[in-house]
Amino acid sequence: MRGNAVERDYLDDRKHDFDGIGEMGSKESRISSSGNRVHSWGGEKCNRDGFDKFCESEEEAGESEGDSDDDFRVLDSYMQRERREVPRRIEVDEDELSHPLVREICRLIDLRAAWTPKLESELKRLLCSLKPSQVCAVLRAQSDERVALKFFYWADRQWRYRHNPIVYHAMLKVLGKTKLCQGAKRIIRLMVRRKIEIWPEDFGCMMVSFSRAGHLRKAMQVLNLMQRAGVELEISICNTAINVLVEGKRLEKALRFLQRMQVVGIEPNVITYNCLIKGYCEMNQVEGAIKLIEEMPLKGCSPDKVSYYTVMRFLCKEARIDELRGLMEKMARESTLLPDQVTYNTLIHMLSKGGHAEEALGFLREAEERGFHIDKLGHTAIVNCFCQEGRIDRAKDIVDEMLLKGCNPDVVTYTAVLHGFCKIGEVDKAKKLLQQMHKHGCKPNCVSYTSVLNGLCKKELFGGKRDDEHERGMVDTQCCDL
Repeated sequence: MRGNAVERDYLDDRKHDFDGIGEMGSKESRISSSGNRVHSWGGEKCNRDGFDKFCESEEEAGESEGDSDDDFRVLDSYMQRERREVPRRIEVDEDELSHPLVREICRLIDLRAAWTPKLESELKRLLCSLKPSQVCAVLRAQSDERVALKFFYWADRQWRYRHNPIVYHAMLKVLGKTKLCQGAKRIIRLMVRRKIEIWPEDFGCMMVSFSRAGHLRKAMQVLNLMQRAGVELEISICNTAINVLVEGKRLEKALRFLQRMQVVGIEPNVITYNCLIKGYCEMNQVEGAIKLIEEMPLKGCSPDKVSYYTVMRFLCKEARIDELRGLMEKMARESTLLPDQVTYNTLIHMLSKGGHAEEALGFLREAEERGFHIDKLGHTAIVNCFCQEGRIDRAKDIVDEMLLKGCNPDVVTYTAVLHGFCKIGEVDKAKKLLQQMHKHGCKPNCVSYTSVLNGLCKKELFGGKRDDEHERGMVDTQCCDL
């Protein structure tokens, strides 16, 4: 009997890409290997019947996206529960990604379109040699999360193998970055049936996945799903819920959720407030964000730099420089968070990205006056911004300043100015800049030469100048394969 089952696991010519996993991990009668034994870490508390009934009712429920607070009722149960601290963090060494076994399994997975029974047999043999952390590494290494999910199910069906609990957590973490919400729900259901402890973060991953798929209502229903499964609420899942509401443009509902949290005794932390600050800014209500920052110390939670940077990003986008400077002063005065090099680099990049070159340059000057060193990336951001505004001479001045300060421009910086000169027809200035690049040891790339050649073509000078440029070494055809 078992031999027949094993034979059915092999892929034939009609089944590729792990298509032999139709059961989706539903088979339960596997013998555990020593390295991947199931641990029931408190999973016996999970209410399987309640979970399955909830899933059925959830599938029947409509996709109403109203402002009802029915999903908040799960918070009321928090007051009746006895809180306890449970260590749940399992670190997976990043070096596992380069382990020979992991790399070989990933190679075989990449060959799945041409699988044969021989290749699958080799994959099965390697699977039994993997440590749980290495299985997690295989899942994380997949560029397509759907392939990772299929591998998870395929491995779960193999004889003498059973996933270690940390593999379930790793799979959910992968799915939390995707829209594969149904896959996340199946993993959770499988964990309940196998009495594997489910962490609040696991439900958070499923919540985010539903949110990414555009199912905000179902994402919030995950809170009730947690209650049915017997998993206690904690601040991390509450923060996830608030962030989901903020991402779904439900700021008012997120604020009501915060109020209900506080009523039942779940104290918000700086992450909670930062999610709401982001929500205010995304709704163009920056005054509300600043007010929340002011209220945080009164509630026993000091704002951090992320709190301020979130508001600064909005003010940079709107070029509200006076308010931006006022916020920096408030950050230093009330939170003792002094602007540092990271602060100035952040402001310069955000202002440049928003098309405010002069304002970005002003902060660069201020940073240098305070003794901070702004690297070539910050300078290049300003140069690009000036070029986009059509102020190429101003951008060239910044390049000259960089040379004087010993902050040598790279090919990206030069090419931005080259392209700008050619775009406005100043080809002679572009040619001089090309010579300057050679002089300072910066080798032009193909994009640099193409910009100059395009400029020459636009001025109808290409035919008369090509040989002359070759002789002067300004157009190196060996470096530019057009």
